[in-house]
Amino acid sequence: MENQYRKQTVTMPSYLAKFECLAENCPQTCCQGWNIPVDKAHGEFYQQLPDEFLQRKVSQVVKKVRRKQGNQIKTTFHLDVMSQPQARCAFLNTQNRCELQEKYGEFALCDTCYFFPRQFLRVDQQFSMSASLSCPAVRSAAILPIAPSTFIEQETFIDPDTEWILSDDYADPDFKFILNNRQPFIENLIQLLQNRQFDFIESLQQVCAQLNRLGPESAENLLSDLETRGCELQTGTNEVMTLDIPPDRRFAETQEWIKQLDSALNWGLESASAASHAIQKDLLQLTAGISSPHVRMAENYLSIKQTSIDYFILDNRHLFENLFAHCLFSDTFTNYLPSSSGIIDINSIAHFEICRLVLTFSLLKILLVNSAQNSGNLDDSSFLEVVGELDRKYLHYPDFMRFSITRLAAAPLSNAQLISWIAS
Repeated sequence: MENQYRKQTVTMPSYLAKFECLAENCPQTCCQGWNIPVDKAHGEFYQQLPDEFLQRKVSQVVKKVRRKQGNQIKTTFHLDVMSQPQARCAFLNTQNRCELQEKYGEFALCDTCYFFPRQFLRVDQQFSMSASLSCPAVRSAAILPIAPSTFIEQETFIDPDTEWILSDDYADPDFKFILNNRQPFIENLIQLLQNRQFDFIESLQQVCAQLNRLGPESAENLLSDLETRGCELQTGTNEVMTLDIPPDRRFAETQEWIKQLDSALNWGLESASAASHAIQKDLLQLTAGISSPHVRMAENYLSIKQTSIDYFILDNRHLFENLFAHCLFSDTFTNYLPSSSGIIDINSIAHFEICRLVLTFSLLKILLVNSAQNSGNLDDSSFLEVVGELDRKYLHYPDFMRFSITRLAAAPLSNAQLISWIAS
């Protein structure tokens, strides 16, 4: 099949310029464990393959679905990987190589397989390319370097189904301005995150504090305000929200923090269902039937955090910095869900973005505590495993994350409270 893709200049992390799929050497193949959407052009191409051997594979794994929508019939295709033995794609041979690509070349791959793990976003006329943390090669390239993450512009083939956000769809002038200038805003936030005069906790708080400062001002002042504030931070003049909190107050705040996470993520810690018990076991192996799971979880969490996680964060700032630089670049100002009133304004968007960063960091710390409890130590390798778990369980599901963040944003919590929880 011939190349049907067009090239476009995109902003992307520098490591993606040299990214190569690990193919048969990948320890966690993306050709297993999920059903893969197939675009119509490739779906029809697969059904007409002349190779008899591959045609048998097509009949085994390629599914054509026809649905009536109104007065029209819509046809979609997908690779039904989950129904295959070991949930492995039927085109994946014993050497862990794709037989379609081996026979017909890389453009025989459907859009999903050709572009994965790359992820594209178009905001007005700004194109960006990031990558999924579910890919082991991406996790290593994005997170392990000690040097700060950098970004470049480069021409590349783009996914024809790239998500497209239009600023004209929003009435709020400040948010329209932010979308029109999304990349400069994000670069400024990443610069704040990468200021190594501060420890990582303080830097992440500064990013959130910067978002908190976005308000109903004239659009022309927003970007210059961020740039000015960035200069102030580089000279160390910014106030950081850190407090010397007594242990009893720290415990009470941690318990409240866990309650809010429970509510936002629907963990169900206070229910007695089998599913709830499974989640409790996954999150610090809580036992069922205790009077207050939040208290038990806070005790376990603080015990391990204060003896292990806090030191790991201090000693490995670059790991956390690179991870959240990736998150800021990939997701900021793109995943917003309007409130029940349907109003989208700069204050609610800033609150949502702060909730997103706080929730993501909270989940990361809980999974790190769980890992430390199970293995007894943390290092680069275990950190990458935790990030993979974070992606598989949470970040990989944007709708779940969006609704979870929206529930947290709806709680009676100020931005100052949320920012203080970064240190919890």
